[in-house]
Amino acid sequence: SVMDYSPPDNSEKKLQESAALVHKLKHKISIFGLKKAYEATAEFESDLKNHEDLTGYESFVKVIESMLDFLRPL
Repeated sequence: SVMDYSPPDNSEKKLQESAALVHKLKHKISIFGLKKAYEATAEFESDLKNHEDLTGYESFVKVIESMLDFLRPL
């Protein structure tokens, strides 16, 4: 499960790499017009970029799990 994944450690390089990956996913989510998912992803991206407490992590994981649940049967 995605929830078993631990957030990346707080090293600068890893945070920036993670933010870049989340940014790419955010763009894909925007294409599908998923407003709440986009907002959750944008919050998590901001957390990563600004070295905040990653409060958006759980919401972001739920977005990813929802996307995986949708894609698995395909």
